[in-house]
Amino acid sequence: MEEQKKIDFDPGKGWARFSKRIEEDQQQQVILRMKRMNQLKYAAVLFIPVALVALFFFSNPGQSQNTAAKCFSSIKAGTGEMKKIILPDGSQVWLNAASELRYSCSFQGKAERVVSLIKGEAYFEVKHNEQQAFVVTVNKMKVKVYGTSFNINSYQENVKTTLLTGSIGATAGKESLLLKPGQQATFYPLKNNFAVKTVNAVEDALWRTGTINFDNTSLKEIAEVIERQYGYKFHFQSASQQDLRFTTKLKLSDGLPTLLNNLSKVSGLTFKLRNKTVFLNN
Repeated sequence: MEEQKKIDFDPGKGWARFSKRIEEDQQQQVILRMKRMNQLKYAAVLFIPVALVALFFFSNPGQSQNTAAKCFSSIKAGTGEMKKIILPDGSQVWLNAASELRYSCSFQGKAERVVSLIKGEAYFEVKHNEQQAFVVTVNKMKVKVYGTSFNINSYQENVKTTLLTGSIGATAGKESLLLKPGQQATFYPLKNNFAVKTVNAVEDALWRTGTINFDNTSLKEIAEVIERQYGYKFHFQSASQQDLRFTTKLKLSDGLPTLLNNLSKVSGLTFKLRNKTVFLNN
C-alpha cells in the first residue's frame, strides 16, 4: 500500500482567510446598498416635479385646454422661399415668398377654423368639414369656406381672392359675396367694396409649381415679384417704364439672368445686373 501524504493545516491562517472573505462580502453589500439608495434618490428627484405637474393639471382640467387655446404658430417664407404647411385639421397651405401665415395650434372645440394671412400670398386646399367652417382673415376681409381650393394674394393693398374649386364667401364690413370656380374677387380696403371677374384660376395659382404667370401685368408688379423671389431691386429710368404691361410665363428655376433675357425678348428692353439691382435701358 502507498503511503498517504501528510497535509499540514495551520488553523490561524485558515481563520484569517475566512475572516477576510467575510469582510470583503460585507463591503460589497454596503456598496450595493449605497448604489440602490442613490438610485432611489434620483428617481425621487425626477418623480416629484412630474407628480406636481400631473397634480396641477388633474386639479385644473381646464388649464391644458386654455393653454392649447392660447397657442399659435406663425410661419414665414423669406425671399425666394416657398413653404408647404399642414394645418391641425389636415388642410394644406402653400406659402409664397415674403409671406406670413398665423394659425391656432388646435382647432378642436372651436366654432371655426381661423387662420390669418398676415402678408403675402397663399394657396389653400381646405379639408371638408360642414360642422366647422374654415376662415381666412386678411386685411380687414374674411373668406369663409367649408372645403375647397383657392388662392389669396395680399401683396398689394387690394386683396385678390381666386377660387379654383368649391365655393367661398367673402365679407368685409357690410359687404359680402359668393364666388364660383373661375372667379376672382378683388377687395378694395379704402372703398370697402369688391369687384368680381372671371379669370383662369389654374394659371393664377401656378406659382406654387415654380411658374409665374403674368397676364397683362405691369413691369412694376413684375419687378416686385423678382424682388421677392431673388432679392434684387429694380431701378427704373422713368415712370413710363413701370407702366409697361406684359403677358408671359416665367420659370423661377431658370434663374434671374434667364428670366430677364426672356423678358427682354418680349419687351425690347435691356436689363443689367449690378450690386443686387436690375437696371433698365430702352
